[in-house]
Amino acid sequence: ESSGVIHHMNDPLKGLMALLGILKNNGFLKLALYSELARQDIVKARNYIANKKLQGNETDIRDFRQKVISGELSDMNSLTKTVDFYSFSECRDLCFHAQEHRFTINQLQEMLISNNLNFLGFLLPKKIKSLYQSYFPQDKTQTNLQYWSIIEDRHPHTFTSMYQFWVSKN
Repeated sequence: ESSGVIHHMNDPLKGLMALLGILKNNGFLKLALYSELARQDIVKARNYIANKKLQGNETDIRDFRQKVISGELSDMNSLTKTVDFYSFSECRDLCFHAQEHRFTINQLQEMLISNNLNFLGFLLPKKIKSLYQSYFPQDKTQTNLQYWSIIEDRHPHTFTSMYQFWVSKN
């Protein structure tokens, strides 16, 4: 299981390769990676932080949060809807982390194909799985990544909590 780790590495694919190197044939791996589309509000915050040269210290984090909460940074208001925003350490990870790689579903698919991995499905709330079923009732296993890409395009916040999914090694 790798959640919240390899997308902060210098080279996420190298991290994945290390995990796959110890995964047995027919083994299972749970991954969690950031979605490019779902993190656009975070990208705005990170760009603001970089442009203002804010640091991940207590003062800068508190000042940044206050500006968002007060409405001074109204285009980042959606940050107030996440629990992570209100914890000092979680806000630092959310907005001030030194390095973050985000992925699209198409990139996930390319990564899985190039590493001979079978996509076994996303871990998602029943509400989202029902939404998928309403769009694509023919895909009973809900493992068609092209269909998931369509869902994410239509509902950009589907993967706000990251892409969390299982794969198996061929």
